[in-house]
Amino acid sequence: MKRKDYILSSLFLLTVFILAIIKIEDTDTWTHLSFGRWIWENRSIPLKEPFITTSAPFPYNNWLFGFVYYMVYHFFSIYGVILLKAITVTTAFFILLKDSLRPHRNIFVSIVILALVVIISRSRFVERPDTFLMIFLPFSIFSLNAYVYERKKYIYALPLIHMLWANSHTSITLMFIPFISFIAGGILQQYLNKRFSSESNGEIFSCTPSRDQMKTIIYIFILSFFASLISPYFISQYTVSFGALNSDWWKQEILELQKPAWKTMKYPFIIAPSVILLFLLNLLSSKKRGLQLPSLIHLIIILPFLYLSFTAMRFIFLAAIVSGPVVARSLSSLFNATKFKDLTSGPFGTIIAILVLLIYPLLILFLGIGER
Repeated sequence: MKRKDYILSSLFLLTVFILAIIKIEDTDTWTHLSFGRWIWENRSIPLKEPFITTSAPFPYNNWLFGFVYYMVYHFFSIYGVILLKAITVTTAFFILLKDSLRPHRNIFVSIVILALVVIISRSRFVERPDTFLMIFLPFSIFSLNAYVYERKKYIYALPLIHMLWANSHTSITLMFIPFISFIAGGILQQYLNKRFSSESNGEIFSCTPSRDQMKTIIYIFILSFFASLISPYFISQYTVSFGALNSDWWKQEILELQKPAWKTMKYPFIIAPSVILLFLLNLLSSKKRGLQLPSLIHLIIILPFLYLSFTAMRFIFLAAIVSGPVVARSLSSLFNATKFKDLTSGPFGTIIAILVLLIYPLLILFLGIGER
């Protein structure tokens, strides 16, 4: 990476860190801290609601998150909690940035797209398990991409990552989507490559795992699943979310579980068609130029999250963080095919990137864009 790219990347991550320094307003924060304190004081995980007199089972399914946050609160007060949240969010966007730069290394496009992702997802910069999810899910996708593109070995950390995820948040069910996408999409691309490619043009699709890579991905998938069961919740961590999401009471009383409507939340109605249209444009452009087509694996990954963004407002930020790197890759590929390639990679692109880094935080801080 060029020195200029390091500087722009650092400036972008600095803006994310600053935007994540937000005073605590989400009341769920105190619930998580209270459970974390109970775990610390009792050296166990509560199987019943410990704060309200009831005999009904009430498992706290985010014990590791609550415990970690309470430990920080215990030793560093509430300011440590806010700082931990900011570091966690910044780490998530560091992973997204790294994934966005593969394989075209277009820092201009990556910063512009991820700045939009920050705007869309900033309402989730809160002291809740969602921030851990913002690391676990992008890292899962990033490590799989790194393994297929560059044979880097981050993938071997996934069983441990998914064990931590299963003990931190019920969103562990989302672990299946990247693995299944790479396995199913990989099989499909291998078939299409074998059916339509020739020695002269090579493989048709980019990011196609080899047979050996597919075996490794399947082994890691199996190990990750069994590692995720090393948890007080065992298999129930995979089922508890469905009860809440299918409950009419929860969907009625909790705003973030309600379906988005155009009048109140336009993001999913803009994100979904934009992402799919851009993917199709990149597909047609690559075919016209005789280049490798964009990976179907990435399309398969983003489709479930685009669907989820229409089911509840809570999931809109997931569609944004998963789609961000895919959109950056598609745009970078399109720019490479036009006269704009030199503009985006030269001084003009650097100036625009700097302007974006100066303007988008101001839009958030002073105009409230991206706020709940």
